[in-house]
This record gives sequence, structure tokens and C-alpha cells, in this order.
Amino acid sequence: MEIIKKNKFFLILSLVGLALVLIYLFIGLTSKNMYYFLPKRLNKIAAVMVVSFAIGYSTKIFQTITNNRLITPSIMGLDSIYIFIQTIIIFFTGTATMITGLKNLSISIILMVLFSTSLFMIFFKGNKKNIYLIVLAGTVISSLFSSFTSYMQIIMDPNEFASLEGKMFASFSNINEEVLIFCIAVSAVISLISMKDFSKYDVLSLGSDYAINLGINYKYLVIKSIIIVAILVATSTVLVGPIAFLGIISVSLARIFSPSYKHGRNTLMCFLVNANLLMIALVFVEKIFKFSVNISVIINFVGGILFIVLLFKEKKDVKSS
Repeated sequence: MEIIKKNKFFLILSLVGLALVLIYLFIGLTSKNMYYFLPKRLNKIAAVMVVSFAIGYSTKIFQTITNNRLITPSIMGLDSIYIFIQTIIIFFTGTATMITGLKNLSISIILMVLFSTSLFMIFFKGNKKNIYLIVLAGTVISSLFSSFTSYMQIIMDPNEFASLEGKMFASFSNINEEVLIFCIAVSAVISLISMKDFSKYDVLSLGSDYAINLGINYKYLVIKSIIIVAILVATSTVLVGPIAFLGIISVSLARIFSPSYKHGRNTLMCFLVNANLLMIALVFVEKIFKFSVNISVIINFVGGILFIVLLFKEKKDVKSS
């Protein structure tokens, strides 16, 4: 009984998520259309699971290494770099010879990892732990890339811009099965690699000085974490597009539902929260709004409100302390 009480939110979110998956999977299916719609819906559900893990885990460990509950990996400019890469590809190759599929995914992951690790190597020399300087540099560079992207989009052919526009917003409508399988494999490998680091992140959440004194190789753990974050963000973004506020929603709600310092529990809770939110958004977009609203609009609207609430809460906590 104590175990059930302790894990009641895990059970509730699991049951609600399962119900949402079944509703989305089988509603409107008939013997005539199931062979067409069922595989597409299964692909979308698989994409939801990949994105739920990638966004939830990357945001959680990014907040741990920065010791800040209000920022997400997008603050480093990874989303802007992705859109910049897609703009460059379409601008110089055109839609006829555009790089897609695994080549696009590989290029995006490599460049985003190189960008994030380069920031680390530049601002993390010696014994200096300028993680906030990395975030600040990422913000400035993000604005720079956004400016370049906007300029190219202005002078771009309208047909090419229409093709690019589909990559600028999150969408589960056209999931490339080849890319999906690769993203599932990447997420599985990352999860296996990261499981042994959960206890290290538990220590790191106490602060960098405590972690170093307790024997954690801080510099190695941070650079490894930044590479993992870049890979997961790239995987999620290439698969469905950028979803800026999903991470902060899941981590904030996970902290409420499971107020634990253990990253193993928090990661699972972030995954469940993300999966439920995305399935609800998917049902609303396809069954209620009839594709008239983009899924990122719903997520960013809810996330924007939550972010403002968190800002006021942090300000209130600072004043009371």
C-alpha cells in the first residue's frame, strides 16, 4: 500500500497515457481504413515516445548542470542552429535536390554537437566553470543565427520557403519511417549510456563544489552531458521540429508530481508528463481542431504561461529569502 501511495502519480499518468494512446489509435478506425491509418498512427505514437524522452531528459540534465530551473537547451541556440542548417540546405540546394532523411539528421546532429562542444572548449578552459558564460554565448549566437536565417528566408524563393516553413514548427503529420527508426535507436543508446550517470547527477544537483569534493569528475560529466543534450535535441528536432517550451513544462510538472532529488525517478516522470501532453495535443489538433492549429502553438502557449508563473514564483522566493 505504501508503494502504491508513493508512486500514485506514476500509476495515474501511466494509465492516462495508455488510455490516450488507445483512444488516438483506434478512434474512427474501420475494417476498410485501418490498413492505411493504423501504421501512420503507430508511427506518430512512436515519435511521441522518442520526443518525450529526448526533450524531458535533455532538459532535466541541462537544468542540473546549470543549476537553473528556468532554462532549457534551446537557450544555447540549438533550435536556432537547426533552423539555420535547414535554411542553408534549402537555400543552396533547392527543393529538388534537398538533403532529407538520414543525411539531414546526421548533418544536423554533427553540427549541433560540434557547436555545443566548441562553446564548452572555449569557455570551459582550465579549472574555470563558466557554464553561465556558455549559456550567455549561446543566447547571443542564437540571435546571430536567427538574423542570418531571417535574411535568407526573405530573399528565398517562395516555393522553397514553403518547404522550409514545415520544418520551423513541430508537426507529427509526416514522420519519415527511416528517420524514426534511427531516432529510436539513438534514444535507446543514449538511455543505456546515461543510466549509470543518474547517481552522479544526484550529487551534481547539490552544486559543482560539492560534486567535485565528493569525487565527481565535473568537467568530464558536463561536457558529456552537453554532447548528450545536443544529440537528443537534434534527434527530437529533426524528427518533428522545434518545441521550445515542452521541456520546461515537463520538468516543472515532474518536480511537483515527484519531488525527489533522484534523477532516475525524475526522468521517468518527465517522460510520462511529456507523453501525456503530446498525446492530448495530438488528439486536440487532429480530432477537434481538424489540423487547423499547429501542435507547437498549443505547447508553446501552455509553456509560455507556465514560464511566466515560474518567473513570478522565483521572484517571490528570492524576496522571501
